[in-house]
Amino acid sequence: MSERRNESRMPIEDLWHWSQVVYARPGVAEALIALQDHDGADVNVLLAALWSGARGAERWTDEDLDRILALSTPWQAHVIGPLRQARRALKSMPTAEAQRLREGVKRLELDAEACVLGALAAFLFDRPGSGAHHGAANVERYLDRCSDRTPAVAARLADLIGAIGRAT
Repeated sequence: MSERRNESRMPIEDLWHWSQVVYARPGVAEALIALQDHDGADVNVLLAALWSGARGAERWTDEDLDRILALSTPWQAHVIGPLRQARRALKSMPTAEAQRLREGVKRLELDAEACVLGALAAFLFDRPGSGAHHGAANVERYLDRCSDRTPAVAARLADLIGAIGRAT
């Protein structure tokens, strides 16, 4: 996770590109989706937490997290979640038409995620830096808010941090 921030990019391009690179690394997508499916975490917030930390921004406060969730939760509840549910339902339908529709829904889901990441990037981009890497601490603060801290959640968090670490 040692990508350098490209100063010529706008915040959304920076976060979107960083997210795509990190998501494609071995084990990262699986760890993020496990936290999403088992613990109710928003993958976009997890990625923003890691990106913010990788950029050396200060550790998230409770007020930061309130604002982040105010930006992301409506999108997750009313747009991204329903699109994901439709895409997953279409996966089990064997017709070519259903698969074509599934690909269209997937594009819409990714477009909606880009909208959320844009809002998060705009909020997080100019945060003061401490030089330290607070990605894991940001993720922990978020997971404390969205799920019970069980051994299973801790194991999934360790899987995510391990996948990020192995990929750098």
